[in-house]
Amino acid sequence: MAELERPIEEAQELDQSTNALIMIFHALSHPVRFSICKFLLTKPRSVSELCELLELKQYAVSQQLAILRAAEILDAERQSRYIIYSLKSDAVRRILRVSMRNVGLDDGAKEIAQTPKASGFARIM
Repeated sequence: MAELERPIEEAQELDQSTNALIMIFHALSHPVRFSICKFLLTKPRSVSELCELLELKQYAVSQQLAILRAAEILDAERQSRYIIYSLKSDAVRRILRVSMRNVGLDDGAKEIAQTPKASGFARIM
């Protein structure tokens, strides 16, 4: 019996890069976080710009940005009194673009104009 349990324990101990990849996909699995990243594909943006694009309150967007930063998907840079968010790496940009192409969304820049706002369950007013 102990012989059967050992491979399961070893499989649960994933290496660091696998854990990082899982965190990225988990963070992108939420519709608001995915939309934030999609908007950031075109250019870095402030929280207020993202709130306007998503039609969400600042605290709701900030909460999602914190999760994306914890997953090391975003960089934040202070410019004057604003914090500007951008995608941290080309790898994340590629993951987003490939995933979007795979489902027929083409390119983030072109699709942004047609993107519906946050879904009903994600809208916080």
